[in-house]
Amino acid sequence: MSFKLNLLKSHWLGGVKDAQDDLCSHGFVYAEIGGEVLCNDTDFEATTSAAALHLMRTLKQDYEPGMFAGQLLPCCGHFIIPADDLLRADVYGCPSGIDWHVTHLDGFVTLTSEKGAKATLIFEHYKDEILAFADSVEAFYKASLPRNIPTDDFDRNCYQAFWNEWRILREGF
Repeated sequence: MSFKLNLLKSHWLGGVKDAQDDLCSHGFVYAEIGGEVLCNDTDFEATTSAAALHLMRTLKQDYEPGMFAGQLLPCCGHFIIPADDLLRADVYGCPSGIDWHVTHLDGFVTLTSEKGAKATLIFEHYKDEILAFADSVEAFYKASLPRNIPTDDFDRNCYQAFWNEWRILREGF
């Protein structure tokens, strides 16, 4: 059984090249679990920055749909709540999105889609898929003009907490 996750296309909201006020990256993702295609380049647009953050969390813990503020592949991320220490960011969006179960056991990870498709793979292979996805999202940020960091303390803290958690998770592997 297989798991595939690829960032196919990235953009800022409205398709505006380098819309510097958009702090979240968006795009089309190909995701497949056990032969079931969850999404591709024509049927679902995700907030890819939030997706990468959520998926990196699953490298360290099991996940059941609804555990995080949004889905593993959220449609949107309208609002961020930072932890007081600015080391975690919960990204809230609409109820639309794609979710699946993630279970770790003895060096293996089992993924189960909402429709019941399953894939069990060695943790290292799962980790490689997730980190490659996260790295491709971050590469999109790096290839774009710098984001306009909010001047409002709360909004700035939200953005800072997001990237603080990102770096902690990414550097953990």
